[in-house]
Amino acid sequence: MFRPSIDSIWKLDVFFELFNRTLIRLDSIKDQVQCLHSWELVQLLEMGSRTSQTQPPSIDC
Repeated sequence: MFRPSIDSIWKLDVFFELFNRTLIRLDSIKDQVQCLHSWELVQLLEMGSRTSQTQPPSIDC
């Protein structure tokens, strides 16, 4: 029978915290993408993959 340890619960908690942050980031980026051209989007994705930033890049529409 599986009994979760404190350690595994903590790891799950951290995982879901990161998962939620990622979802929020994707959601805000998705809103901003609607006013972007495709080449700008490519540049943004390249910038995002180079720098691991917590804030999504801000775009003025």
